[in-house]
Amino acid sequence: MSNPERTPTLLGNVFRFLRETWELWYWALFCPSKLQRRMNAWAPAEEEDGRIPDTSFGAILFVRANPRFLKQYLLVVLCLSLPLVGLVFSSGKTVHWLLVPKTLLVTYGTSLLLISLGLHWPLLVALIYWMQPTLYAKFFSEFLTTFASIWLVIQNWLTTFTRTLLVAQNWLKFLILTGLLIGLVFFTYP
Repeated sequence: MSNPERTPTLLGNVFRFLRETWELWYWALFCPSKLQRRMNAWAPAEEEDGRIPDTSFGAILFVRANPRFLKQYLLVVLCLSLPLVGLVFSSGKTVHWLLVPKTLLVTYGTSLLLISLGLHWPLLVALIYWMQPTLYAKFFSEFLTTFASIWLVIQNWLTTFTRTLLVAQNWLKFLILTGLLIGLVFFTYP
């Protein structure tokens, strides 16, 4: 008797996806060579001088993003962010919820360079937050104070600038300078 060919079921695909997700985390931490082989297979780099270089973390997460790899990466990051979400939720402070998206952005940025550190960044932040939750509150309040003072300086400068031009009744000069400033802002930053 021959074995009939097994057709993949939804549950089988889910289990395979979860196994590969676990392997992503495990290999990033303990077996980087296996992770490198998977990255090379899923997002091969272009051939250079007759040889194919290894796929970098930045390439598979940003440049030649493999959707399956990205989904697995996001699942691992979200699972490892749960302790931070729990700590922020238990603190009861609304402002501290800003820590979660900041942590996720830093996680992604760090993973572009070194995926083993990037995947565990939420756990490191959760540990620091658990040890000293007031540290984040102090940093955030100082940041808001500094940002508010910088914003006031810019606002005062702009007010003085526009008043000077309006008092001089030189509308053409005002329009030209405004156009130059807007052009400078829009065309110098990509």
